[in-house]
Amino acid sequence: MKNYLRISLAAMAAFIGTPASAAPITVEFSGVVTTIISDDSGNFFTSAFAIGDPVSGSWTFDSGALPTSSAADLAIYPASFKASVNGLLFSGPAEYRIFNDSGVDDGFSMINEKGTYTAPVVGPLIPRTFFVQFVGMPVGTLADTSLVLDPAALFPLATNIAPHGLRLDHPDGSFGGLYFSVDSLKIVPEPGTWIMAAAALGCLAAARRRA
Repeated sequence: MKNYLRISLAAMAAFIGTPASAAPITVEFSGVVTTIISDDSGNFFTSAFAIGDPVSGSWTFDSGALPTSSAADLAIYPASFKASVNGLLFSGPAEYRIFNDSGVDDGFSMINEKGTYTAPVVGPLIPRTFFVQFVGMPVGTLADTSLVLDPAALFPLATNIAPHGLRLDHPDGSFGGLYFSVDSLKIVPEPGTWIMAAAALGCLAAARRRA
């Protein structure tokens, strides 16, 4: 029993003591399309999307990486995202941006505004922008950027939740765009975290059976 107890306590200590900043953080979100802000000249966009369509997805960033930015009030982490809008999957690289705008407001966003992501075939439309952002937080909220490790906790602090959106461009210069809501936001533990927690609980259970 003592060996099992020692193992379980060590596992639990490792699980509790593992810093959150040492692992990738995945954030899941879901909502619905709220507004069609534009349609392309061939109406391909509105043939694929409509108000009320379900939206779900996630983004992942390495919280152990050093943020990069040339601005003192902006930290940028490399990230990736995947999102389903009306069952159509968009995915690829993104930037996770944390704004600590002294004297203005604070906020954060996950965004790819370069069109360098994978998009489904929607007529001749090509990817342009996908973003999820929360702004309007009280000044100083993100002065400690470690808060970035828990975007779900920051969600209620957004006093002015900016639109979240998708844009696809037509070769002729017209584009289709929409806004969607984000009604839920949560941190998803990485597989390694679950495995460590399960191992610790398994050891405790074994110790109790032998007691």
